Amino acid sequence: MKKLLIFAAAIFLLPFLSVKGNPSANPEESQVPSRSANANSQAVYKPEYISPTPGKFPIIASSPVSDGRKPTRFDYFILSDCGFNAAMTIFNTAQYLPLMSEIKDLDLTLLPILDNYTPLMARDTIEYIREYMNANDIPYSMIGGYRVKDEPAYRNMKDISDLHAAIKQADPDVMPFVNLAAQPNKDFKPNAPQRSYSVDSTARRNMSAYFNHFYESVHPDVWSYDYYPFVYHSQGDTLVVNYADFYYNLQLFARMSKEKGIPFWAYCQATNVRFIKIGEPNYTEHPEATEANLRYEAFNALAFGAKAITYWRYSDREDAPHPDTAGTSYEHYISSLTDKYGRQRRAWRAAEKVNKEILRHENLFMNTELLSYSLLGDTAALLGKEHYVRPTYGADIPEYDGHISIRKSSGPGFLVSSLKEGEHFVTFIVNQSPTDSTTFIMSHPVDLVKILMVENEHADSLHGLISSVSNPIFHESGPIMKPNFPLDPFEPAYKSSMPWYVRLAPAGYMIIEYDYISPENTSGKNGDNEQNAGPKMVATLKDNV
Repeated sequence: MKKLLIFAAAIFLLPFLSVKGNPSANPEESQVPSRSANANSQAVYKPEYISPTPGKFPIIASSPVSDGRKPTRFDYFILSDCGFNAAMTIFNTAQYLPLMSEIKDLDLTLLPILDNYTPLMARDTIEYIREYMNANDIPYSMIGGYRVKDEPAYRNMKDISDLHAAIKQADPDVMPFVNLAAQPNKDFKPNAPQRSYSVDSTARRNMSAYFNHFYESVHPDVWSYDYYPFVYHSQGDTLVVNYADFYYNLQLFARMSKEKGIPFWAYCQATNVRFIKIGEPNYTEHPEATEANLRYEAFNALAFGAKAITYWRYSDREDAPHPDTAGTSYEHYISSLTDKYGRQRRAWRAAEKVNKEILRHENLFMNTELLSYSLLGDTAALLGKEHYVRPTYGADIPEYDGHISIRKSSGPGFLVSSLKEGEHFVTFIVNQSPTDSTTFIMSHPVDLVKILMVENEHADSLHGLISSVSNPIFHESGPIMKPNFPLDPFEPAYKSSMPWYVRLAPAGYMIIEYDYISPENTSGKNGDNEQNAGPKMVATLKDNV
């Protein structure tokens, strides 16, 4: 009876007991929040996206320093000079905490890699980092997030969920994230067989099921994935571009981003690596990064609404066994943007140019949302349709949704996406080939767009961009191409809209921004105040490559 009374008293007092400050309490059970522990619960999950680089578009260098070498200020100086504003790295606290005092003037953020940490290890590490930074006057904004896992398997979700939740509890001011491997999957073609998710050979599940399981288990605040479309095979010297899988993945993550209300990040392949099977002469290789290849990967992702670009990887590394192959194959790493001593390679210059193009429009890329997209031309046919068009997302904007007409294209084809930034609307046109140029004829509806504005730095590009024009083309200093009629932009003589003959370089792109004109500026010449008498929008050519 005495034991029974003691047991009853313990049960009664249990809700009032606290494990805080009790080193013998199990921290895995007492401190990890149940944010994602029960995938079947009806609790409302609200994503909490936190940019790793507030006020800047994130361009992330993974593995900024080769394994085994101590990082230096110079490493991060040239990384910043290349246009990167964040670095994702294995975080040796003995090396990186003192280094942060030396590089805090470079305006970089670090993303420590906590793969394979236990929740308790992660909490202790984050607490130690915070204490050191506070004691040494290092701004905590230098920590931009924590990577939880790279390319996780289906069976790993419980561990990832626990670690993800522990990091959010330990440091609610930054965001943990997981990078997923986007393996090919053909389920967008109705009659094609489902392809399993190959990272986890023990769980033969398709990609959609994998992503849904990840979402329900982990409750992520961002989607991040890598897929590298450029391949050489030992049987030939021809570059193979896996268009269908590349665009399928972009469509998939853009759709999931809309459906779940979570932004997505995409990767660029910066490392030349060869996959070799032991005892076999044939191999597969991701080639050296070139300006066209990097631009192709980055700007297609940006046109689909990506909110960060990560480069894999920035620095050289040693060869390594291929994961999950039981020693039958290995990865031969040939080159990256820098060698193992931190010296720039040719690909570093290519990345520098592409990064600066991205940063030139970072406000646009940070703040726009995807409305719709179309894949047109020969490449679109690989996706099962000649014109693979997604319906418009969001509000009904009939004036904008059909404001351009594209016809008579040549070359491999192109992506056309429509984005919105506040009251601005943006058309993004990207050449779908990294090796060939493409041309097309584009026109605007005559009752919609009356003026083409051009920023000064892009005036010279007009000679190759437009060969026939009826509307005047203006920039701040006046008309660039003088038409044979008066220069009043609201004169009815400007009703006609002749086509633009546009040529895009390999992996080139064109960005046009549209703004509504206020009603008082759209009246007829005689001041009749008829709203439809004049143009409705102003088009500004923001960039053309």
